Amino acid sequence: ITPMQSFTYKPALLAKTITVTLENGVLNKQGEWSLDLSTATQVRRNSTNVRLHRFDEVEISTTSGQARRLGVSVPQRGAADEQTVQHTLLINAIIAAVPPDTPLCVGQKRWVKWVMAVLALAMVGLGGVILTLEGLDEDTIGPALTALATGAILGYIYNPFRANLCRRCGDVAAEIARLDWGAPKN
Repeated sequence: ITPMQSFTYKPALLAKTITVTLENGVLNKQGEWSLDLSTATQVRRNSTNVRLHRFDEVEISTTSGQARRLGVSVPQRGAADEQTVQHTLLINAIIAAVPPDTPLCVGQKRWVKWVMAVLALAMVGLGGVILTLEGLDEDTIGPALTALATGAILGYIYNPFRANLCRRCGDVAAEIARLDWGAPKN
């Protein structure tokens, strides 16, 4: 029997505060749903930065095909705010509670990578069309090169052929414990 851990945070600026508890390997989100972490088949973590905003998400998939997501969307600042700290502590607790051989994968889902890759190809194609139809005119070279560069960057970042980084949750939990991340400081 493990003691109950409780994590309270606002997932987004205009969202209501939520409380997620973890007790005896069962994750519970305010009575909305519960998830037995012993049935976890994969934990996926994704972090996206857009301008001065950050979105962090953890998704737990189970043997029954059920998947639950918990995320936090916060402005980026110099120091982590309480919402980010609570969400990070929750992720650390989930990683420690799932079976040790469960893979922890970091990155986007495969379908998101494919959508972004198609968008990247469209941007490169747009740049090529502009250059083909308008030539190397001083009025069109800027937009054409911008489209080409944006497409190339998106294609590199969201390469659908590159596998996400995966490690065993047991190894990650041991590393977190060794580094003493998230432990209360006296």
